[in-house]
Amino acid sequence: MTTLSIPAHAPGRIDVFSLDLPAAEAKRLLEDADALADLLGARPDPAQVETFDTAVLGDLGLAGYLVEGMGVAAEDVAPHSADLGNISHAVVVRAAGFGGRAVTLTPRPPLNHVVTLTEENARIDLTPLRSAGAEGHVPPPDVPPAAGPRISRWLWLCVALAALLLIASVLPVFVSF
Repeated sequence: MTTLSIPAHAPGRIDVFSLDLPAAEAKRLLEDADALADLLGARPDPAQVETFDTAVLGDLGLAGYLVEGMGVAAEDVAPHSADLGNISHAVVVRAAGFGGRAVTLTPRPPLNHVVTLTEENARIDLTPLRSAGAEGHVPPPDVPPAAGPRISRWLWLCVALAALLLIASVLPVFVSF
């Protein structure tokens, strides 16, 4: 039995598996997270696992998907292109799916490990920008001058309402005389 040790915090690690089953059985298994966890020997976060029939990738193929869709270097995928091209049902597991914990996978048939790859690090260009807009000057905001103290409309409304209530309560007393 094959075992795969995934170290804690393995950034960018991607393990690719093939699922060797007839289409109907593979489809059922690919939709069942518990059965898939049983075949892997560990339960990854479902958000970090991709399971699919490679026919949906069309001309791109699994190798192209790993390069274009997952950011693996083309030169890392190239030696495995033939093996990847023979997979009809793929399971792609990112090491991030184990929450930074070290894990040992024990994949068992019909799940077979094909290759372990690593995503390329994002290329960051730290070349300074050469534009007047990149100077870092931010103009002060247009703030209107502060107005003197004002009594809000709500306060005037409350005063007027209170006056009307006072008049309404006192008026019957004067009318009765």
